[in-house]
Amino acid sequence: MWHLIEEGRASYITNQLDTRDDLGLLMTEDDLEWCKKNEKYLFNKIFNVLLENDENKYSDFICPRKNVGGISRTGYFIGYRLIEKYINTLDKLSEKEKIKKLLFTTETEVYFDVLRKMCLENIS
Repeated sequence: MWHLIEEGRASYITNQLDTRDDLGLLMTEDDLEWCKKNEKYLFNKIFNVLLENDENKYSDFICPRKNVGGISRTGYFIGYRLIEKYINTLDKLSEKEKIKKLLFTTETEVYFDVLRKMCLENIS
């Protein structure tokens, strides 16, 4: 899970500094659109893979040569959305404080809880 968090942080901060169409994920427009349309599916799939603790299945989300649903790098999209959702829980903090909290929150369980909630809610 740590890889999802780190890549999500990097993409989120990159996008905050320089808004990009690909959200800093280095994905094609079509791949990014597919991920957005299949967000709920992706979150549930990665959640189950994390529970199984299966490195081979996990690498399908991260490795450029592997894929989920015909799309590679889906883990980067999941990481970005995970961080975006986490940041949205910090609505009472200033933007600077949010980024600081993002950089220094290292407890995986905090992010796992956000992912769990993302799987349970209807994502719009």
